[in-house]
Amino acid sequence: ARSFLSLLSGASHLVVSGVWARSLSGKVPGKGGVETSRVRFRSLDRREIESYLEGGEWRGKAGAYALQGEASRFILEVEGEKENVIGLPRALTLFLLENLARPRGETSWTSERS
Repeated sequence: ARSFLSLLSGASHLVVSGVWARSLSGKVPGKGGVETSRVRFRSLDRREIESYLEGGEWRGKAGAYALQGEASRFILEVEGEKENVIGLPRALTLFLLENLARPRGETSWTSERS
């Protein structure tokens, strides 16, 4: 965890999540997608890293931090969907589920997705 946080300090990294949805019947082909978010950390000094590690929040976390937790104070910016960094990209998941239920060729879903 110490090494992870040292590497994240003062840098940006990508969080990439894949989602696959399929119908329970299996009669409709599944659909999948990928969501990418960029997280930018501020520079961390050794004391801050040690204090964070002592708290134990890093345990069980990919990258040794939780965006929604104590580590939020280390983060300058998130480009993209925050839910993607926390766990499940909500907009992508809803998009896939809606399109799974819609007949082929119909498109009515709108979003601010780029």
